[in-house]
Amino acid sequence: MNLKEGTRRLALLLGAIGAIVGGFASYLELQSILNQRERHNKFERLAASDVVKNERNAWTLALRYAPKDAIEALRKLPEGQQRNVLRSLTQEERTDLLAKLKCASSQWGVDSTATVQGNLSQVDPFAGYQVKLPKGATLVDSDDPYACLAEASDPPPSTVNRGGIKTVHWTRLLGIESIETEDGEVLFP
Repeated sequence: MNLKEGTRRLALLLGAIGAIVGGFASYLELQSILNQRERHNKFERLAASDVVKNERNAWTLALRYAPKDAIEALRKLPEGQQRNVLRSLTQEERTDLLAKLKCASSQWGVDSTATVQGNLSQVDPFAGYQVKLPKGATLVDSDDPYACLAEASDPPPSTVNRGGIKTVHWTRLLGIESIETEDGEVLFP
């Protein structure tokens, strides 16, 4: 009889210990999930902020890594606003834009890129805009099937230092790869 009672009490004790250990393990897992949820919500909040939207829509980033959308948006602007945007670009970015505009009319079926090219030639500091190429090179060589292909490199990170965001790292399609906050935390989608 003592053996039977002892076995019952031992089973009861092991069951209680198992329930306590299981509850503790569940609590730890719940904390992990709650922390992930908090980090994801913070990422989503920062990704939807005006600071990130402004960086994504920056002409220098858009023209290089999403040229079709950028050229379409640029075409829809009035001439005065087009010139203001073109003034904000560096010489290298203007050269890159001119090459993409010349490719755009044939590659994307965009017929009105000539207007943007004309406005590019009227940008104040570069009146009579000329593209400087190496001797014997042409901007778009019709014999080169790769002349109008987009670059396959990743966009550089945008250093923002506003709105709690230090740096935004981009994917090739200008999606957000990660956000580094001012307190050093790196958030991923």
